[in-house]
Amino acid sequence: MKHIIICILILPAFLFVGGCEEAMQSDKTLEQSSSKTVIPIEPVRKSGDVTWDDISGRAWIRFTDDGGYDGFYLAPDLNLVLINVSNMHGVKWMINGRMLSFAMQVPGEDDPRILLYTIEFAEGKLRMSYQGSDEPVDYHLAVLSDPFDNSRWEIKHLAGSKNAIPDGDSVYIQFDPNTGRLAGFAGVNRFSGSFKRLGGGYIELGNLAATRMAGPGLAFEQDFLAAVQSSDLALAIGDTLHLYGKGRLKAVFQKLYEDASPPATE
Repeated sequence: MKHIIICILILPAFLFVGGCEEAMQSDKTLEQSSSKTVIPIEPVRKSGDVTWDDISGRAWIRFTDDGGYDGFYLAPDLNLVLINVSNMHGVKWMINGRMLSFAMQVPGEDDPRILLYTIEFAEGKLRMSYQGSDEPVDYHLAVLSDPFDNSRWEIKHLAGSKNAIPDGDSVYIQFDPNTGRLAGFAGVNRFSGSFKRLGGGYIELGNLAATRMAGPGLAFEQDFLAAVQSSDLALAIGDTLHLYGKGRLKAVFQKLYEDASPPATE
């Protein structure tokens, strides 16, 4: 029987110490802006000990030197979802007092690694110290927005695809909260389908249908539709939408505009 490795020496890419840019704090919602991202965050109104309810169902991020961010979402069903990290797969998480443990699946390894951290709230942020390290890493509480507000979301990154995003019209997806329908453009063909909100960001998608036009970009389109069809979690942080399937990052989208006309339902 295989054994779980207790890892106290190796940090996952999204939790390494150092190089983090801190946003200025205030009593209002904070934003870090770049040409790519607008990320609303808010200070934590608590100091000291952390409880289960304090951190579950919330997204925690740190800012990176390139103006972006990464982090993690602790789902209420105990699944660990990595934000803007595609080379590792979160499995489960657990909190016991000030000790937080992550079970991580690393590519090429059969057994998950257990990563241990001490945690506390300090200076409006979640402060995490890797076991055996004296240097803490601060994570901000991200403000989650509603991805199902009829906005159009344009594809920016498709995890695992070797095919480039086609030039021309934007590849996008759009969710209509009133009808429970989704629709969009996949690069060559238009597509549509149904979705159901399950709570905590989780969704259930019906079978997608697409038109059958030919043209350049079909290889990317096939990858894109497969990624959307296999998605079961949607997290929107500011103007960025992340789609996941079984805890793995599938696609990243940028908001085009709000209050668009309802998507087609053919």
